[in-house]
Amino acid sequence: MEEKEKERRFTEEQFSEIKKVVSELTKDYHCEICKNPKWTIDPYMVNIPVTNRVVVELGGSVLPLLPITCTKCGNTHFLNLSVLKLLETIRLRRLKNE
Repeated sequence: MEEKEKERRFTEEQFSEIKKVVSELTKDYHCEICKNPKWTIDPYMVNIPVTNRVVVELGGSVLPLLPITCTKCGNTHFLNLSVLKLLETIRLRRLKNE
């Protein structure tokens, strides 16, 4: 795995905590397309730029999202890490490890 790819992934400790929270949240959740109850939790965060302007600003605000994907049909959902109270934990651990 390339160094840049490693930097984008969560640490094992972070991903373990994320999986615990998301698994509890999705334990009774079935895909609305194919009714499959199994989801994969992607080991990285997706940042979507947020702005109230017509032009996207580099370095502006973002929504920190975690993709989860249906293992059967590929239907993908994005969970907001701030709402799940996981973003601050990820930041604190990242600072501690630097």
